[in-house]
Amino acid sequence: MPSKGRTIRRKTIASILVALLATGVLATAVFFTVKALLPKQKLVTMPKAKTVAQGPLSLSTPTTSLATTPSASATDAAPKAEKNTSASKSQSKPKKKKKNKAQPKTVASLPSSNALAGKVIVIDPGHQAHGDSSTEPIGPGSKERKAKVTTGTSGKVSGPESNVVLAVGKKLRGELKNQGATVYMTRTTENINISNSERADIANSHDADLFIRLHCDGIGDSSVKGITMLVPSSNKWTKPIVSASKSAGNAVQKAVIAATGARNRGVVSRGDLSGFNYCKTPSILIEMGFMTNPTEDRELAGSNYRQKLVNGMAKGIVAALE
Repeated sequence: MPSKGRTIRRKTIASILVALLATGVLATAVFFTVKALLPKQKLVTMPKAKTVAQGPLSLSTPTTSLATTPSASATDAAPKAEKNTSASKSQSKPKKKKKNKAQPKTVASLPSSNALAGKVIVIDPGHQAHGDSSTEPIGPGSKERKAKVTTGTSGKVSGPESNVVLAVGKKLRGELKNQGATVYMTRTTENINISNSERADIANSHDADLFIRLHCDGIGDSSVKGITMLVPSSNKWTKPIVSASKSAGNAVQKAVIAATGARNRGVVSRGDLSGFNYCKTPSILIEMGFMTNPTEDRELAGSNYRQKLVNGMAKGIVAALE
């Protein structure tokens, strides 16, 4: 039977061995626990430049913050770069050339013919450069008097009425001659003084088949527009010419409206115009548009519109006199 002292020594040694073994296991456990807790990024994998720039790293400084967090300056710069890129793209796009507006086609004269051969037509471009306010009877022997001739109206673009109607009258003369007519004009210049009764006498002296008087309208309301045809109303002076005058007025008005597309203000009879009351030949007066209307004012200033007016009048006169 072993002695008591030996048994105690054995127990002591066994305790020491157990303690040592436990200590080794604990150390091993601590080693692997610490290893598992350490971040996976290793200092040796970081770029040398960053390691130098940031200084020595410690375990307390997460290496991920250095590698993955973008700087504020980099974030701000990205949109600017995109803006600059889009700007450069827009600058590089070629500018579209503006298309030139198509110019209106020139209105041609009517084809020449002999439709008015043997016919005599007198053209009276109304008014003159300076009016004459002295008076004359509105008809032969009448006690009622009015100014011999007025200055007329005017347009902001087209200018004085007397100038516009003179230009249209000269165009009409050429057109009617192309249709075979013999044509006279009461005036061919602005610098003249001739009364309305004297103009009618010119038509009478040539025994005209038609006396056509050219005028433009004017009124305070700038929205008013259109073409009006005036013809003599029946009175003691005009009775012999009323029927032929109205027939010619209707034919010319119809043709001019068709040629210009202007508003048709119709055919109106007047008994107070000395140019009608002194005339012994068929007589009409065309108001070719309102110079106080901005649109018609611009049109009356243009060569194309004037040619449309002339073409319409010539066609109407051919229809009336053929």
